[in-house]
Amino acid sequence: MESGTSLVWGHSALKLVVDVSPDGPVAVRALTGPGGRQDPLRAAQPLVELLVAGEGRVRTSQRFSETTVGRRLTYAGSEQTRDGAWRELRVDLRDERTGLAAQVYVRSADGVGACQVRTRVTNQGVAPVVLLGVTSFAAGLAGHRVDDLDLVRGDSEWLGEGRWTRQRLRDGVPDLSLPVHHQDGRGRVAVTSTGTWSTGAHLPTGGLVDRAGGAAWLWQVEHNGAWRWEVGSGSAARTWRCSVRPTSTTSGSTASNRGRASPPYPCRWRCPATGWTARSRR
Repeated sequence: MESGTSLVWGHSALKLVVDVSPDGPVAVRALTGPGGRQDPLRAAQPLVELLVAGEGRVRTSQRFSETTVGRRLTYAGSEQTRDGAWRELRVDLRDERTGLAAQVYVRSADGVGACQVRTRVTNQGVAPVVLLGVTSFAAGLAGHRVDDLDLVRGDSEWLGEGRWTRQRLRDGVPDLSLPVHHQDGRGRVAVTSTGTWSTGAHLPTGGLVDRAGGAAWLWQVEHNGAWRWEVGSGSAARTWRCSVRPTSTTSGSTASNRGRASPPYPCRWRCPATGWTARSRR
């Protein structure tokens, strides 16, 4: 279902709301299970982050957020399809300045509170563009205090697999009184893997658990090469998370000529109210 300002998609176990109004970035406002909360405010974290040579970020930082092209991407349409129990949503985005077009595919099975997301980028402009990084998925988690969140992650190596830890998100993302500075911070917790051994040092999975409310969000980057996921906080004490395909900091860049598309790398996302809770075993 689509209105002039939002796009709603899903089924009995999953609800996705995407802001598509022209007065801000195309962004996820809600991705929840049954009875999940929806933020009444306009979402600020763009659905797609695109880092290209010559454009960079709106503010200088090392985190994969606030990219200049990602902020400029505008809504260009959508399509909803169904194949048996599987439902799929495609959201089309475009940057007029570079000619880059992004297609975000969200796929989920009826009755399952999880979805698979992948992003495909095509150069529809007249000039080559050096593509340094693309997110598979990026979203803000509004309505949950950063102080109440735990980060769950796993480290892995030969003979040392499955070393899971759970720690306060504030241990990696300190409280810097960001509203006083009227801007988001520069820090983040980032986990990166290089090369083709995708579980050689860290696991491409993670989660955020709300200790106060019991909700949890789990994700998994599905790629047998280099990958990166990260979490951070915004000025309104909200969190954002994005999983990223190979970037200039992991495995080099890609020259995108007219008509050439970057291959999509999926990210699987499990929604609150159907994932872990704060009472899960550590």
